[in-house]
Amino acid sequence: MAKELVVYFSVYGTAKIVAEEIAKQTGADIAEIEPVVPYDSNRDHYNALARLAKKEHDEDQRPAIKNEIDIAAYDRIYIGYPMWWYTFPMIIYTFFDKYDFSGKGVRADLMKRHFTMTA
Repeated sequence: MAKELVVYFSVYGTAKIVAEEIAKQTGADIAEIEPVVPYDSNRDHYNALARLAKKEHDEDQRPAIKNEIDIAAYDRIYIGYPMWWYTFPMIIYTFFDKYDFSGKGVRADLMKRHFTMTA
């Protein structure tokens, strides 16, 4: 049986809820991608977060990840995130750059229809 991991990034908690449900339904382990510099999770500051997300995207930034996530033991990895400017948050690109996914099944499209950030 394949060993599965759900990895997620969430600012407002919505992607976390979906990731937890996926982990529950699949029996997968779960891990959060934590940024070195936390994003403002106050929904009243949404426009500022949207501007920051756009700036990161436009400048092809790779926000640093604070925690290590050991993916070596897993055969299948689900990656959850909100959609920012019609693509992954740039920290997800950092995650893709940081780890070797050779030989692993990866699903990274689980939430894209539900969470799209625009200003």
